[in-house]
Amino acid sequence: MIATATCNDPSGLIGDGETFFRAPTNSGEPMVGEPGTGNRGLMACGALEMGNVDLAWQFTSLTIARRGFQANSRVITASAEVLSDLVNLKR
Repeated sequence: MIATATCNDPSGLIGDGETFFRAPTNSGEPMVGEPGTGNRGLMACGALEMGNVDLAWQFTSLTIARRGFQANSRVITASAEVLSDLVNLKR
């Protein structure tokens, strides 16, 4: 069985990473127990949870990274051409 916990003041919890929380003294003592009892959430075996990723933000970040990569590759190509022309001028 997996234990779940609640506390008197959930707003007093401190974020410790993206999905973890710490319970400082001002949030109250965590009350650990069986899921579904004492205001604790339920757990469903074999259920699939919806993703909590913001797809719009992820696609925006991907587009920005792709455009940055394209710009960098163009700079490298242009500098290679300039160096090639410089070598040809020296000959």
